[in-house]
Amino acid sequence: MTAVPNPWVPDPGSEPPTSPSAPAPPPAAATQRAVTRTGAAGPHPGLTPPRRADRLATFEPSTSSSVWIVGAHGGAGESTLAEVVGGAATDHRWPQLTATPSVLLVARTSFAGITAAQAAAVAWAAGATPPVRVIGLAWVADAPGRLPRPLADFMKVVSGSVPHHWVLPWFEDLRRAGLAALDAGIPKAFQSAQSEIHRLIARPEEQS
Repeated sequence: MTAVPNPWVPDPGSEPPTSPSAPAPPPAAATQRAVTRTGAAGPHPGLTPPRRADRLATFEPSTSSSVWIVGAHGGAGESTLAEVVGGAATDHRWPQLTATPSVLLVARTSFAGITAAQAAAVAWAAGATPPVRVIGLAWVADAPGRLPRPLADFMKVVSGSVPHHWVLPWFEDLRRAGLAALDAGIPKAFQSAQSEIHRLIARPEEQS
């Protein structure tokens, strides 16, 4: 699948800082600064959904979670993000529940990852998913270093299709030690995403 024109305003921001530091609990929601929306607030009527072959599956969870982590593709980083934000990984599926669940999309910054994220975001925007509240999209670096310009531009377009997005830098310790690396501290970009996601879960009115 190739990039399609984005019907939303893309995010003009820059990548957050990447230096690691010890994690800290997010401040109480009442004292946190509001999270600025950077993309679409909700579905976009009239948008053509992706082919069924390009859509994620659905499932009915047997447990509850404050937020469901939906990887747009295999190896997106569901388990890592679930550990960071305290959510539940879905194995690349949309949760289908009676009450509208909160969802965080996750994808790698490779061409394949961005393309998969685009398909997931367009499916949601076109109403081709179960009723879900997409908080945003977490981009997980697929390699160390700066993202090539064509990929950065593609990612910027896709980022505008969801309410918020976060760019999580390459975390070498995570590659070496797995989730155990999180016990020793997480980079500031991870902390910032964690705090904002927690606030959006607690205060859904800030997404509109």
